[in-house]
Amino acid sequence: MEALTRALQIELGITTLSPAFDPTTLAELTAQYGSIGIGQHTGSNIVKIIQGGAYCKGFNT
Repeated sequence: MEALTRALQIELGITTLSPAFDPTTLAELTAQYGSIGIGQHTGSNIVKIIQGGAYCKGFNT
């Protein structure tokens, strides 16, 4: 999960990486993408990272 969080931060352009999904990560994700819904941004690295995180937490993506 830490690696996926850092990968997400790198994709978002955050320079100070954290192993936790912190308020900075959420704010940057929201600022750049708003919401990610069904059929939006398919195939992007951001979506793949989020799917990987959901899978690790037991959600079927």
